[in-house]
Amino acid sequence: MDQSKIGAYIAVKRKAQDLTQAQLAQKLGVSDKSVSKWERGVCLPDVSLFQDICGILGISINEFFAGEDIAREAVEEQSEKNILAILKDSVHRNSKLKKTIKSLVAALVLVVVAGGAIIVKNLNDNGYFDKNYVRSFAGTENEKVMNSLFSSLNRNYGVFEYSNDSGSKKVEIVAKEYMKGKFLRSKVCSTMQIRRGEGMIGVLLDSDKGEYMVSVGDSEGVGGMESAVENPVVANENKMTSVRFLQGTAFMEDGPIPIAAYYADAEGDSFSTVPAERILETNGKCLKESGVDYCLIITCEFK
Repeated sequence: MDQSKIGAYIAVKRKAQDLTQAQLAQKLGVSDKSVSKWERGVCLPDVSLFQDICGILGISINEFFAGEDIAREAVEEQSEKNILAILKDSVHRNSKLKKTIKSLVAALVLVVVAGGAIIVKNLNDNGYFDKNYVRSFAGTENEKVMNSLFSSLNRNYGVFEYSNDSGSKKVEIVAKEYMKGKFLRSKVCSTMQIRRGEGMIGVLLDSDKGEYMVSVGDSEGVGGMESAVENPVVANENKMTSVRFLQGTAFMEDGPIPIAAYYADAEGDSFSTVPAERILETNGKCLKESGVDYCLIITCEFK
């Protein structure tokens, strides 16, 4: 994200509201020096302040990230650009945070060996050290920002962080389709070269049109793809649908990790969703009794 452009935009909108830096700072509960740093492009506001700043300045979260006013017809295009920028920016932020955590834990172990061993085990179990994992952003400040970004769009989304401590060379995103309890086809959506360390994965799903976009990013860049499902069930306007995303943590050693699942019934009847992991295990056979006519599962695998 362009900090200088965002900072200049904050300054313009602040002045348009006839507010001084001190007045804006008071409304946000920060110092006027913080506002000055934002407007000079030295740093961005804390993520927890994004929505409050937008409300005070009378701008949308998309305009905030773009650093400029956005015409109504350009909102969707700008939203997709913003998520790519956030993915790349979040990689850098998460990398710095985890390096700090590792340093602090290492220092603590030297002082309190027994207590440090317990802390190391807990952090290791949650993927902070040498375990490769994919973890959802659900319940975090990042999720709140994403909610603001896509609240005006008819899209479901999931944003995840991953750790590639073992040094996998690439991540492969695959879409698997199931129809009437049988495996239909598999499609490699995207293959991206990655480096050791942290990265991000973003998924956008349009439940009405059957369109989806997947983005993968690490500290060196972001790549993505967009695709549409060509299936009569998805095309049926009267269908009933449901979308589910990965919750919690999944470890890469387990093979392909399902990050998103789309379920649809052609007649618009109610149905029971089946865990994506179970569908992969049974190759779709478990869908027979659930009432799901069509299922799309997006997985990621690190190789």
